[in-house]
Amino acid sequence: MDVKEFIESTLVQIVEGINNANEKLKDTGAVISSKNVRPTENGATTINVNTGDLVNFIDYDVAVTVKEKNRANGGASVMSQII
Repeated sequence: MDVKEFIESTLVQIVEGINNANEKLKDTGAVISSKNVRPTENGATTINVNTGDLVNFIDYDVAVTVKEKNRANGGASVMSQII
């Protein structure tokens, strides 16, 4: 997989994961969304401007390893691993 395909696939999977998580959480009142999210005027908190709900951010790291496939062709493959 080249880098372009990797980035495309990764972003599609992130959005699909968010949509799947929202579907599973629909009866809990929790929502995962990047839409309509803005910091408050003082910048201390972030809210969903449509609902007024406070927004909590979640950070995580994804490690990317590039392994050389074939020295003669100069090819490389991209593998990802969540750490």
